[in-house]
Amino acid sequence: MRRKTTREIGDAVIRLVTQRNIVTLGDIRNNLRSTLSVLASKQSISRVLKERKWTRKRGAEAYTEADASRCAAFARSIASGLSSRLLALDECAFFLNHSQHYAWSPRGSRAVISRPGNRIWAYSLLLCMGYSGHTSWRLFEGAVTASRFQDFLTLIPHSCDLILDNAAIHRATRVLRLQGSPTISDTADARGIGLRYLPPYCPQLIPVELAFNTIRQFVNHRQPRDPVALERCITEAIARLTPQVCSATFRKCFSAFS
Repeated sequence: MRRKTTREIGDAVIRLVTQRNIVTLGDIRNNLRSTLSVLASKQSISRVLKERKWTRKRGAEAYTEADASRCAAFARSIASGLSSRLLALDECAFFLNHSQHYAWSPRGSRAVISRPGNRIWAYSLLLCMGYSGHTSWRLFEGAVTASRFQDFLTLIPHSCDLILDNAAIHRATRVLRLQGSPTISDTADARGIGLRYLPPYCPQLIPVELAFNTIRQFVNHRQPRDPVALERCITEAIARLTPQVCSATFRKCFSAFS
């Protein structure tokens, strides 16, 4: 049997990670042995991937129910019109038992991180972030209701395009009418806000999600244990969303489709 060249082995490795990007180095090693009769170490496979400029990183989840063509079309429509008019909005829950995920310990012993076992009560952060750097936010105890969201829309600049997901409160009509309040669409129309709803199952297309990752890391590091400390911590984290950071976040979210 002809000996496989380094290039053939490298091509086989890339085919594997392209077809199923969650495979481990062990999976690749076993596949090369069974299909090509090649005995390769994990170090050799890692070197091949590095030479081909492939890296293993934390994955961004995507739902299998998502319509890929519809998501791509939405992303391209946003990417072609990035401007100061563009904003994105979403909600995120925080608790009073956040902690860091990594800690030091002697080799062979567990790294124990102490934190309260009771999450106590959820606090909801409602954040609007603009391509040009605008940020509006409020922290609520409990969930964001339709009336809370309707009030929040009054903080958003006039004449803008707002990206948001399909949560029920983002389309609330009946419950607000029963309360004698304008509906979400009425409030948006009155302020000249164009509501750009995401296609179903495409949360990765809302830039605020990337900002939430940064805020969560900041909160996990500070570990606030009361509402005042939590709000102070979130205030500091959002202050880091400079215009440069905001525009870069939007471009990162849609760059693959521009």
